Amino acid sequence: LNTGTIINSKHVLTAAHCVCDYGNAKNTDGYNIQYGSIHITRTYERTMEVEKFICADYNPQLGTNDVAIVRLVSTLPMIDGWQSVYLKNDLKTDFQHDGWVVGWGRLWDAGPIPSVLQKLQVTTLSDSACGTQHDSDHHLCAKSIGPAGGICNGDSGGALIVSGGGQVGIASFITTTCGTTTDVTPDGFSKVSTYYQWIINNSNL
Repeated sequence: LNTGTIINSKHVLTAAHCVCDYGNAKNTDGYNIQYGSIHITRTYERTMEVEKFICADYNPQLGTNDVAIVRLVSTLPMIDGWQSVYLKNDLKTDFQHDGWVVGWGRLWDAGPIPSVLQKLQVTTLSDSACGTQHDSDHHLCAKSIGPAGGICNGDSGGALIVSGGGQVGIASFITTTCGTTTDVTPDGFSKVSTYYQWIINNSNL
C-alpha cells in the first residue's frame, strides 16, 4: 500500500521507490489503484488496473530521482468524483510555506494502517535549512506544525500541497522515525519543480 496523486485521467504520480527497483520498473501483476474515495475498501469499486510503471533514474543511496508515474490500462471515468492535482513548479523555496501532507500511511511507527485518508498540517523548510542535511536541488523538507506528526510507511508517493493550492512535493523519506519531525529531523519530499518537465514528458500533460 502506497499513495499517489492523479495528474490526468490515465496517469498517477508517486514515488519511484514504491514501484521501481532502482530505475527499473516493477512487474505490474497484481497492482491496481483505488480512487475517488477517502475510505479504503476491499472491493473492486473505483479501482483501475495498472498498465505500466514509468521510473526516473532513482538512486536509493542518495534518494534522488524518487519519482515515478503509474500509467493505467484505461482512462478513469469522469463520473466517479475524482479530480486531478495541480502541479506547482514555481514555489519560492528560499523561505517557509504552510501546507498539508496527504496519505494512507501508518498512524505511528509500527502502528495500524488507517481506513480513512489522513492529512497533516506541515510547514516547509527553506532550501538553506533543508540543504544542511539533504540535496535541496532534489528534496523539499517539511515538518509538522503540531507537537508531533510526520509521514510513515504507506505515505510514500503522497502529495505535499501548499496553502493556496498546488502539489510541490512527493513523499519520499523520513529522517528518523515516523511522526517525529523537527527542524533537524524533517521529512523529505521529491521536489515537483525539479522533475516537472520529466513528469510532463511522461504523462502527456
